[in-house]
Amino acid sequence: MYMKSRLSERGNEPKTSGVSTSFQRVEDRDRPSAIVVVVARLGLVWLVLLVVGFYGGALGWRGGAFVMLAGVCGNVAGHLLMGITEYRRVMRRPWPSVRPLEDDDEW
Repeated sequence: MYMKSRLSERGNEPKTSGVSTSFQRVEDRDRPSAIVVVVARLGLVWLVLLVVGFYGGALGWRGGAFVMLAGVCGNVAGHLLMGITEYRRVMRRPWPSVRPLEDDDEW
């Protein structure tokens, strides 16, 4: 299946590019993994813990510091987990086959 370009010349039908791919594969590739979705949804929980812990600590509740620390640690761990999983997913994709650059050392 050929992808059709949205641009067309005047009065002609849309041009087709030489790229042979299906829209389903493109959508699957760009869809976030399950870990990213779960961690992103937990981001609100970590934010609530952070705010509750901050105000609890400001109002004199000793446990507020621990709740705030849990929110900060959860937020940092979630971002690290998302970054690592997305990095690994992107780096496992097939690399494009392009010719190497010409030697450019003589400038």
